Amino acid sequence: MTFVGHSFGGCTGIHLLSHPTPEGFEALPISKAIIHDPWFEPLSADFEENAKQNGNFRSIPVLVINSGTFTLWRDHFAREEALFGAWVQRAKGSIFTTLVGSKHMAFSDFPVLLPWSKQAILFHHDMHDLSNAFIEDKLGEFLLSKGDRIRKELIVDNPEDNKRKRIRANVGDFVVHFSSVDPVDFGSSSTSDNGAAPI
Repeated sequence: MTFVGHSFGGCTGIHLLSHPTPEGFEALPISKAIIHDPWFEPLSADFEENAKQNGNFRSIPVLVINSGTFTLWRDHFAREEALFGAWVQRAKGSIFTTLVGSKHMAFSDFPVLLPWSKQAILFHHDMHDLSNAFIEDKLGEFLLSKGDRIRKELIVDNPEDNKRKRIRANVGDFVVHFSSVDPVDFGSSSTSDNGAAPI
């Protein structure tokens, strides 16, 4: 069984997979998790630290696809890095990435219904292909096939300007923050101080 959740549903999956099964119930046979643009606000401020210290994560592979807007949300993204960095390291075959240029609603079917939204359809194709590659244990092949659309470093231009800040990459590129996928090992996002910076 693969758990899939978006936004609050992604938050629900994180909570479920980082807590032991309640007494008297059988654990769900979840073998993988796909989390789209998880919304961390409902989780307690110390959730990530408690989850890591208590070792409650199920060691199952996870695919996390962030929207560009959630990655640019600095405080929220810091919480994601703290949680998913440890999770990806623990569960081989996992990845945490951002689809550059996408917004939170891009993961729903609503934008696809708009006749002028060709980019929304392209985003859906990418999410679909990436998710299928994850389920089929072909993430390495997927990443290699995307060539120069894969970014190994998150760089944000104008990070202090909420109106002008943007990820330095092309719309539709993938920025890989953490990966435990063979044969592609992108490591983690890194820092830069020369007028542009990760958040």
